[in-house]
Amino acid sequence: MTKPIIGIVANHKVGDCSRKKEYRLLDNVVDYVEAAGGLAFILPYELEAIPQVLSTVDGLLLPGGDICYGHEYYDPGHKSRFPASKRSAYEIALLNLAMVQDKPTLGLCLGMQIMGCMLGARLRVLPKKWGFLKSIHRNENGSKLVHPVSIKKDSKLAALVNMQQLEVNSIHAEALSKMDERFVSARAPDGVIEAIEHPDKTFMLGVQWHPEYFLDANGKHLSICRGLVEAALAKRS
Repeated sequence: MTKPIIGIVANHKVGDCSRKKEYRLLDNVVDYVEAAGGLAFILPYELEAIPQVLSTVDGLLLPGGDICYGHEYYDPGHKSRFPASKRSAYEIALLNLAMVQDKPTLGLCLGMQIMGCMLGARLRVLPKKWGFLKSIHRNENGSKLVHPVSIKKDSKLAALVNMQQLEVNSIHAEALSKMDERFVSARAPDGVIEAIEHPDKTFMLGVQWHPEYFLDANGKHLSICRGLVEAALAKRS
C-alpha cells in the first residue's frame, strides 16, 4: 500500500547566508508525519499551483511559526509582535480551498490559529507574565510538558488520544478568541483554547501545542497525526 501524501506548508525566514530569505521546516515536523505513516511533501508558496497541490496531496499539515497573519485577524487593542510573511496569503488560500474540498487537515500551533480564524475566531496576544509568574504558554523547551489540557469527551481529539486530560508542551505567544464553542475541543486551565475541530469535516483538527516533539510509537501525541494519515488514506480510497 502506498503511503498517503501529506503536504506541509513551509516556513519562511531570513537565513544566515548573507541575510537571504529561505524556506525552512524543522526536521521533527517531517519526522512526525513519517512516524505516523505518511509521506511528507513540503509546499512552497505558489498561489497559482494550489489546485494542483490539492489534487496531488491526500492531506495537509499546517505547522507552527512566528509570523503575523494580518492585523485584521486580531482583537481590538491587540497587535502581533511578529513580522509579516508571504506564507500567510498562501496558507489562507490553501486552507480555504482545502475546506471546500474537505481535504483532511491538521494544524499545529500557528496552524491551528489560522484555522480558527478561517472559522470566524480572532487572535489575541498573551501576556508574558501572570502576576509574578511567567506565562505557562511560552516555554521554548519543546520537549518539556508544562500544563494539562482538558478535552471534550465527545470530540474527535478525545477519541484519538483516548483520554480527556493530556499533558502538553507550549511555545505560543498568541491565542484564539471569540471562537464558536462548537469548534472548541480542548482548553488550558486558564481557559486558553488548546484544540479546535470542525465536526462536519472528515478531519479538520488543530492543536495549540507541538505534538511533533513526541514521537513515541505508543504515545498519545503521535496518535493525533495518525488520525490525519488515516483520514487521508480513507479519503483517497
